Amino acid sequence: MRYRMPNLFSKRVYLLPAAVLVAVIFFVAACSMTARDRVMHFFFEYPAEADASQESLESEGFLTARQVAAGGATAPFAVSRHSPFVERRCAVCHDPQRQFAPRADQSATCQSCHASYFQRVPFGHAPVVTGDCTFCHTMHVSQHESLLKFSQATLCVSCHDAEFEEAALATYHRGIESLKCTACHNPHGSSLRMLLKPEKDRPGVPAGRTERSQDPSGGVD
Repeated sequence: MRYRMPNLFSKRVYLLPAAVLVAVIFFVAACSMTARDRVMHFFFEYPAEADASQESLESEGFLTARQVAAGGATAPFAVSRHSPFVERRCAVCHDPQRQFAPRADQSATCQSCHASYFQRVPFGHAPVVTGDCTFCHTMHVSQHESLLKFSQATLCVSCHDAEFEEAALATYHRGIESLKCTACHNPHGSSLRMLLKPEKDRPGVPAGRTERSQDPSGGVD
Protein backbone atom coordinates (compact mmCIF):
# COMPACT_ATOMS: atom_id res chain seq x y z
CA MET A 1 0.00 0.00 0.00
CA ARG A 2 1.42 3.33 -1.04
CA TYR A 3 1.91 5.91 1.73
CA ARG A 4 0.16 9.18 0.95
CA MET A 5 1.86 12.38 2.05
CA PRO A 6 -0.43 14.79 3.89
CA ASN A 7 -1.38 17.92 2.03
CA LEU A 8 0.47 20.57 4.01
CA PHE A 9 -1.35 23.26 2.13
CA SER A 10 -4.75 22.09 3.21
CA LYS A 11 -7.01 24.77 4.66
CA ARG A 12 -7.04 22.89 7.95
CA VAL A 13 -3.40 23.73 8.52
CA TYR A 14 -4.32 27.42 8.81
CA LEU A 15 -7.30 27.00 11.12
CA LEU A 16 -5.34 26.71 14.36
CA PRO A 17 -3.08 29.75 13.85
CA ALA A 18 -6.10 31.78 12.71
CA ALA A 19 -8.02 30.77 15.82
CA VAL A 20 -5.07 31.70 18.04
CA LEU A 21 -4.75 35.09 16.35
CA VAL A 22 -8.44 35.84 16.81
CA ALA A 23 -8.18 34.85 20.49
CA VAL A 24 -5.17 37.15 20.94
CA ILE A 25 -7.03 40.07 19.35
CA PHE A 26 -10.03 39.64 21.66
CA PHE A 27 -7.72 39.22 24.66
CA VAL A 28 -5.75 42.35 23.82
CA ALA A 29 -8.91 44.38 23.29
CA ALA A 30 -10.20 43.44 26.73
CA CYS A 31 -6.99 44.03 28.70
CA SER A 32 -5.39 47.03 30.30
CA MET A 33 -2.86 49.10 28.35
CA THR A 34 0.06 47.47 30.14
CA ALA A 35 -1.21 43.92 29.46
CA ARG A 36 -1.89 44.77 25.81
CA ASP A 37 1.65 46.01 25.37
CA ARG A 38 3.14 42.85 26.81
CA VAL A 39 1.05 40.63 24.53
CA MET A 40 1.75 42.76 21.46
CA HIS A 41 5.46 42.78 22.22
CA PHE A 42 5.46 38.98 22.56
CA PHE A 43 3.77 38.32 19.20
CA PHE A 44 4.83 41.34 17.16
CA GLU A 45 7.65 43.91 16.88
CA TYR A 46 6.05 46.41 19.17
CA PRO A 47 7.65 48.69 21.81
CA ALA A 48 7.14 47.13 25.24
CA GLU A 49 6.32 50.34 27.11
CA ALA A 50 4.45 50.16 30.39
CA ASP A 51 1.86 52.71 31.46
CA ALA A 52 3.80 55.98 31.25
CA SER A 53 2.06 57.45 34.26
CA GLN A 54 3.34 54.67 36.52
CA GLU A 55 5.58 51.81 35.39
CA SER A 56 7.48 53.75 32.71
CA LEU A 57 8.55 56.29 35.30
CA GLU A 58 9.75 53.46 37.52
CA SER A 59 11.76 52.03 34.60
CA GLU A 60 13.51 55.41 34.27
CA GLY A 61 14.43 55.33 37.96
CA PHE A 62 11.90 57.94 39.08
CA LEU A 63 9.12 57.87 41.61
CA THR A 64 5.47 57.93 40.63
CA ALA A 65 2.92 60.07 42.44
CA ARG A 66 1.57 56.87 43.98
CA GLN A 67 4.98 56.00 45.45
CA VAL A 68 5.49 59.50 46.81
CA ALA A 69 2.09 59.35 48.53
CA ALA A 70 3.04 56.00 50.07
CA GLY A 71 6.22 57.52 51.52
CA GLY A 72 9.54 55.90 52.41
CA ALA A 73 10.94 55.89 48.83
CA THR A 74 14.28 57.49 48.05
CA ALA A 75 14.31 57.73 44.22
CA PRO A 76 13.90 61.23 42.70
CA PHE A 77 10.41 62.37 41.77
CA ALA A 78 9.82 63.26 38.10
CA VAL A 79 9.38 67.04 38.06
CA SER A 80 8.94 67.26 34.28
CA ARG A 81 7.85 64.69 31.70
CA HIS A 82 7.92 64.83 27.90
CA SER A 83 4.32 64.76 26.64
CA PRO A 84 4.93 62.20 23.82
CA PHE A 85 6.42 59.87 26.47
CA VAL A 86 3.46 60.34 28.81
CA GLU A 87 0.95 59.93 25.98
CA ARG A 88 2.83 56.90 24.62
CA ARG A 89 3.42 58.49 21.21
CA CYS A 90 6.88 56.96 20.89
CA ALA A 91 7.04 57.33 17.11
CA VAL A 92 7.13 61.13 17.45
CA CYS A 93 10.78 60.96 18.54
CA HIS A 94 11.72 57.34 17.78
CA ASP A 95 11.92 55.64 14.40
CA PRO A 96 9.87 52.39 14.14
CA GLN A 97 11.94 51.42 11.10
CA ARG A 98 15.12 51.47 13.21
CA GLN A 99 13.88 49.41 16.18
CA PHE A 100 12.60 52.60 17.79
CA ALA A 101 16.02 54.21 18.02
CA PRO A 102 15.90 58.03 18.32
CA ARG A 103 15.22 59.65 14.95
CA ALA A 104 18.41 60.54 13.10
CA ASP A 105 17.66 64.26 12.62
CA GLN A 106 17.26 65.36 16.21
CA SER A 107 16.93 69.05 15.34
CA ALA A 108 14.09 68.49 12.85
CA THR A 109 12.32 66.18 15.30
CA CYS A 110 12.41 68.74 18.10
CA GLN A 111 11.44 71.60 15.79
CA SER A 112 8.31 69.73 14.70
CA CYS A 113 6.83 70.50 18.15
CA HIS A 114 9.06 73.26 19.54
CA ALA A 115 9.54 75.55 16.54
CA SER A 116 9.37 78.70 18.68
CA TYR A 117 12.69 77.80 20.33
CA PHE A 118 14.44 77.68 16.95
CA GLN A 119 13.61 81.15 15.67
CA ARG A 120 16.48 82.94 13.95
CA VAL A 121 17.96 85.55 16.27
CA PRO A 122 21.25 87.50 16.20
CA PHE A 123 22.66 85.46 19.08
CA GLY A 124 21.91 81.76 19.43
CA HIS A 125 22.86 79.28 22.13
CA ALA A 126 25.40 76.83 20.66
CA PRO A 127 23.42 73.61 21.43
CA VAL A 128 20.35 75.11 19.74
CA VAL A 129 22.27 76.34 16.71
CA THR A 130 23.87 72.92 16.22
CA GLY A 131 20.59 71.07 16.88
CA ASP A 132 21.97 69.25 19.91
CA CYS A 133 18.92 69.54 22.17
CA THR A 134 19.89 66.56 24.33
CA PHE A 135 23.02 68.42 25.40
CA CYS A 136 20.81 70.16 27.98
CA HIS A 137 17.56 68.15 27.93
CA THR A 138 16.56 64.55 28.53
CA MET A 139 14.04 62.84 26.24
CA HIS A 140 11.64 61.23 28.70
CA VAL A 141 11.53 62.46 32.31
CA SER A 142 13.64 64.63 34.59
CA GLN A 143 13.81 65.56 38.23
CA HIS A 144 14.36 69.16 37.07
CA GLU A 145 12.11 71.63 35.27
CA SER A 146 11.93 71.74 31.47
CA LEU A 147 13.41 68.23 31.18
CA LEU A 148 16.86 69.57 32.09
CA LYS A 149 19.56 66.99 32.74
CA PHE A 150 20.77 68.84 35.84
CA SER A 151 19.79 71.90 37.84
CA GLN A 152 20.33 75.19 36.02
CA ALA A 153 23.33 76.14 38.14
CA THR A 154 25.05 72.79 37.58
CA LEU A 155 24.19 72.60 33.88
CA CYS A 156 25.19 76.15 32.98
CA VAL A 157 28.45 76.15 34.92
CA SER A 158 29.56 72.98 33.10
CA CYS A 159 30.29 75.22 30.09
CA HIS A 160 30.25 78.75 31.53
CA ASP A 161 32.37 78.27 34.64
CA ALA A 162 34.20 81.59 34.10
CA GLU A 163 30.91 83.40 34.69
CA PHE A 164 30.93 82.16 38.28
CA GLU A 165 34.52 83.08 39.15
CA GLU A 166 35.39 85.81 41.64
CA ALA A 167 35.89 88.53 39.02
CA ALA A 168 32.46 87.97 37.49
CA LEU A 169 30.70 87.70 40.85
CA ALA A 170 32.25 91.00 41.93
CA THR A 171 30.99 92.89 38.85
CA TYR A 172 28.29 91.99 36.33
CA HIS A 173 27.19 88.82 38.17
CA ARG A 174 27.01 90.35 41.60
CA GLY A 175 23.95 89.17 43.49
CA ILE A 176 23.11 86.20 41.23
CA GLU A 177 23.29 83.67 44.05
CA SER A 178 19.54 83.96 44.61
CA LEU A 179 18.63 83.91 40.90
CA LYS A 180 18.34 81.31 38.18
CA CYS A 181 20.38 81.85 35.04
CA THR A 182 17.18 82.11 33.01
CA ALA A 183 16.07 85.09 35.08
CA CYS A 184 18.33 87.22 32.89
CA HIS A 185 19.31 84.96 29.99
CA ASN A 186 17.30 83.22 27.28
CA PRO A 187 18.72 79.68 27.04
CA HIS A 188 17.82 79.32 23.35
CA GLY A 189 18.63 82.64 21.71
CA SER A 190 18.36 86.40 21.99
CA SER A 191 18.69 89.64 20.08
CA LEU A 192 21.16 90.76 22.74
CA ARG A 193 24.70 89.60 23.30
CA MET A 194 25.29 87.04 26.09
CA LEU A 195 21.75 85.78 25.40
CA LEU A 196 20.37 88.49 27.67
CA LYS A 197 16.65 89.06 27.89
CA PRO A 198 15.29 92.58 27.28
CA GLU A 199 15.95 94.78 30.31
CA LYS A 200 12.23 94.99 31.12
CA ASP A 201 12.12 91.20 31.50
CA ARG A 202 15.12 90.99 33.83
CA PRO A 203 15.04 91.41 37.61
CA GLY A 204 16.31 94.68 39.06
CA VAL A 205 20.07 95.22 38.72
CA PRO A 206 21.72 95.16 42.18
CA ALA A 207 23.35 98.41 43.27
CA GLY A 208 26.93 98.78 42.06
CA ARG A 209 26.61 96.13 39.39
CA THR A 210 27.87 96.92 35.91
CA GLU A 211 26.88 95.13 32.74
CA ARG A 212 28.88 94.17 29.69
CA SER A 213 28.49 96.38 26.66
CA GLN A 214 26.01 95.14 24.10
CA ASP A 215 27.69 94.28 20.79
CA PRO A 216 25.07 94.62 18.01
CA SER A 217 26.84 92.06 15.81
CA GLY A 218 25.47 88.52 15.81
CA GLY A 219 27.06 85.27 16.85
CA VAL A 220 26.86 82.17 18.98
CA ASP A 221 27.11 82.36 22.78
